[in-house]
Amino acid sequence: MKSKPEHEEDEIKMEKMIGLFKKVAENPVSNRLLQRTLGYCEKDKSTKLESSLNYYLEKKDDVCKSCKLLSKIVGYIIEKGAVSFNVSTDELKEKMEDEYWVKGLASVIKGITIFKINKPFVPGAPFQVVWNITKKCNMKCVHCYESASTKAKDELSRNQVLNGIDTMAKSGVTSIAFSGGEPSIHPHIIEFIETVDDNGMFPAIATNGYIFKDEKKAENFVDNGLGFVQISLDGINPKTHDSFRKVNGAWERAVKAIKNFVDLGIFVEVSTTVTEHNIKEIPDMINFLKELKVDWFMLYNFIPTGNGSEISSLDISPEKREKLLMKAYQENTDKMQILSTAPQYAAVAESINSKRNRLNGNFTSFEVNSNTNNYKNIYENNNKNNYEYTNENNYENNNENNSENRYEDNNEYLNFKNEIYDEANNEQSVIPTHFYNPEYTNPMIAQLAEFIGGCGAGRFYINIEPNGDIYPCVFFPHEEEVKIGNIIYDDFDEMWRENPLLKQLRNKELLKGNCGNCESNNICGGCRARAYNYFKDVLAPDPGCIKNEKEWEILKTKISEEEKLKINEIDQEKIILELKH
Repeated sequence: MKSKPEHEEDEIKMEKMIGLFKKVAENPVSNRLLQRTLGYCEKDKSTKLESSLNYYLEKKDDVCKSCKLLSKIVGYIIEKGAVSFNVSTDELKEKMEDEYWVKGLASVIKGITIFKINKPFVPGAPFQVVWNITKKCNMKCVHCYESASTKAKDELSRNQVLNGIDTMAKSGVTSIAFSGGEPSIHPHIIEFIETVDDNGMFPAIATNGYIFKDEKKAENFVDNGLGFVQISLDGINPKTHDSFRKVNGAWERAVKAIKNFVDLGIFVEVSTTVTEHNIKEIPDMINFLKELKVDWFMLYNFIPTGNGSEISSLDISPEKREKLLMKAYQENTDKMQILSTAPQYAAVAESINSKRNRLNGNFTSFEVNSNTNNYKNIYENNNKNNYEYTNENNYENNNENNSENRYEDNNEYLNFKNEIYDEANNEQSVIPTHFYNPEYTNPMIAQLAEFIGGCGAGRFYINIEPNGDIYPCVFFPHEEEVKIGNIIYDDFDEMWRENPLLKQLRNKELLKGNCGNCESNNICGGCRARAYNYFKDVLAPDPGCIKNEKEWEILKTKISEEEKLKINEIDQEKIILELKH
């Protein structure tokens, strides 16, 4: 383990690198040169930035003179970053063998050029686009955000989808994940996957796995370029899964699909939307999926949109979410990483890691500056930042809610927390994000959490609907207020740069209530889709966080009242039918 001076030296290196990149991005001369890399090179048939990168990385020799000259400033930025992270040029070039890594690096440089160095960092194009390619589905899931069933009348044609893929390739998108509905039953899905792969982007698919019980079908997708598959599994008990999916035998087919793709050697992620329906099964699922040799296990935040709006009462409480994330963090291993779309995951990790560092007598300026001990304050001191959400969208300071009275059994919770701290003491630190849980034994990487952490909606990823409409993420409802464009009819690059809603989502200083005042603002900031679906305000507090317990209590009362009204309406309809007969 590094000594305190060594840690401080690494942090100084990181600060110098960030300062250097800021100067490059903000200097009029260097920024003008970087701006020239953003255009499209007709000779090289790629963006000038990617062409310059490929020349610098010695992947291509035959590039135009302009791109060769531009490669010098691009190479300068890369070399400075590589030195800071103790990565040699040869190691970097080896990593960049895959085209999608080049796309990702190009997007980072493009982001520095357009958006400068800010917290949070915004790449030059989405790292991932989740494209719900069809509404048609072979299941009727009760929590489906898409309310999928049959094909919609306004779904894009084959040629329109191919044109959309070309648009995103030119913009610099790193990965396209096809979802739905059920993407595997779309008649042109294989061609779409091939096209994404041919354009240097990483092709992925999110599926219920039903058709992939057939090994040959799974093999066909992999042979045609599929590199990543996400398969939904709602529980360890087949009845739990099948009842949520409304298809008998769905669990068995999903598990067989997981085994088939693991055997085929591609990256396999299993996803679960956590609700009261299945939360008790998560620990057993972790062990089960490790046995299946799954790469990642993704715990999805429940968000009341689509069909999910009808089952809001199944949303888990903030304290249950907190305990779940602590357990998930504890279970992370090299064999299987556990991720979550709940932004609070990063704050949980920082709480555990700050405890470890205290025990080891090892503190970093990153911990001090970001106040990573804030979760300890929540439980052991009065909560001075609890805000109440009102119908008028005011977030009023409320100091009455003492943390000691927050839990039914506070001692039990604190014992659980301390147990997690103790068990994590000798483990390596990781930064939980939506995409990856990188280790940060090097505190230089730890500091990046403040730039890359938190909700990625409209910042790292976006969602495209079957008709081409674009939203910040798949969990936003299909309402005009949160629609940001259309892949066919709008300029994709301009939308990414200038859309007002995206600018809001990227500015954490605008967040309201505890999400705006929280010490974990940069690495968390709350789930914006949850805020909007519950409060119709993208800047509202996320009621899934323990710091927003007051908002959660208000919501529970509201949901309970709405359910009573629904039950009364159903009873009245039954009475009317009986009277008619």
